[in-house]
Amino acid sequence: MAGPRQFTDYLKGPYENAVAVSPSDTVDLTDGTNPIVANDIYIGVTGDVKVNMAGFGTVTFKAVPVGFLTAGAGIRITRVYSTG
Repeated sequence: MAGPRQFTDYLKGPYENAVAVSPSDTVDLTDGTNPIVANDIYIGVTGDVKVNMAGFGTVTFKAVPVGFLTAGAGIRITRVYSTG
């Protein structure tokens, strides 16, 4: 019987779930009901991305190109801001 999945298992893929992100300056990410921590987010337009990290702190990634901002880069996100 397999044990619980470890965080590093998610870095290897494949993706198991996906949700649309609604940027908000006041509301954390949810799956529609429950709070979630995103290991990866897809960036559809080049620009700055301000996020809350799962541990603590807010950071703005500057000039992020189109594509994925991934857990392989060491991110775990609880909020994506609509401004800033």
